Amino acid sequence: VRVSHGRWILDACPGTGPSGAARGDTLWVSYMDQRNNTAQTIYVSRSTDGGATFGTDVKVGDNGNFPSLVADGQGRVYCLWSDVPRNNRANVYLAASENGGATFGPPVRINPDTSIVNAQVRCVVAPNDSVYCTWREEISSYRNSIAFTNVKQLLYPAPSSDVHESRVSTPELFSI
Repeated sequence: VRVSHGRWILDACPGTGPSGAARGDTLWVSYMDQRNNTAQTIYVSRSTDGGATFGTDVKVGDNGNFPSLVADGQGRVYCLWSDVPRNNRANVYLAASENGGATFGPPVRINPDTSIVNAQVRCVVAPNDSVYCTWREEISSYRNSIAFTNVKQLLYPAPSSDVHESRVSTPELFSI
């Protein structure tokens, strides 16, 4: 079943493949393509019939690489990715959908520092419906660290929480 409605003209090795998520008969696939000779753009396509067909894809972010996608039990869809590295540095972004992937809010940068080469982003939904994201980053001189944050706490803080205005997260660090 065709998922993408764009076309990718490949002049080099692909940096990443698609990412998928499912809840019941609804499936989502995030991917990047370079339609209309533009920069690598992140899209999400949704199927509401168990993957028999996919609707029109939704543009989620520009200049993207390594998309990762999850859906929680409340009908929210989260797409995370790194931007295309400049001088071997990249940032990690998040766009969330409140309506099951029909539309996405504006991208939010979630990492505090600029990540190291190809910030391969991964995310997962926990049994309690928390959404966690991890990526490789060089944070405050800790080389080759793994950063980790709770995306839902970042987007939907508890009323008493003090969230930094730019919504940049303060990840936990795991040095390797």
